[in-house]
Amino acid sequence: MQRVGWAVTETVAGETVLLDPVGDRYLRLNATGAVIWDLLAEPCTPADIAEALSERHGIERAVAERDAAAFLDALRARELIQDV
Repeated sequence: MQRVGWAVTETVAGETVLLDPVGDRYLRLNATGAVIWDLLAEPCTPADIAEALSERHGIERAVAERDAAAFLDALRARELIQDV
């Protein structure tokens, strides 16, 4: 999967904000969401994302998998990621 090309992110006051011009909305990403969004710049799998979260944040793999899956489901529901 990979993020769609038309969504834009900016850092505002230390927080990552995602602009979805198609859905006409802004989303504020927490630190984990921002890492996942950055990883989705290139094609990757949920397993790749969970591994990166586990390594970067020192969290258990099961927790990383759960967090990644929840965020990816939210992005998918908003049509902000696509399968490649």
